[in-house]
Amino acid sequence: DRMLMAWSLEGRVPFVDHRVVEFGLSLPDELKIEGKQGKIFLKRWASRFIPGDHLWQKKRGFKVPVGEWLRGDYLARVARCLSHSPAMNEWFQPAGVGQLIERQHQRGDVTKNVFALVQFAIWHKLFIEGDGAAPPALIDPVDFLSGHA
Repeated sequence: DRMLMAWSLEGRVPFVDHRVVEFGLSLPDELKIEGKQGKIFLKRWASRFIPGDHLWQKKRGFKVPVGEWLRGDYLARVARCLSHSPAMNEWFQPAGVGQLIERQHQRGDVTKNVFALVQFAIWHKLFIEGDGAAPPALIDPVDFLSGHA
């Protein structure tokens, strides 16, 4: 829901209509859940239109290719940006941040840690250094942090 809202997408419109909600609430329990599967009635109805077993698969989130982003030239931009970030200089040891970036460059096995630093730097710039106003939606995070918005 948060990911959809971040891009101004609405992913649950039919379920907000009170008539749909009332209909769903009126269904007997055996049409709502079966074992660990929920929305049985809806899935059976939709299976007439959607081929395969897509409806019965476990939910999956959006895959964000962070590991692919934090390589090569973009990682170098992230490193420059973080080295000048007030958040990094105030809350972290610059040498440690540099070592983490270098390890990401060499092995690529600390992606989540580097991404967390970028997110922290963005949060810091928005809410500690700034007034909390959201940046333009389609700005590169590194451009935002470096002031090239």
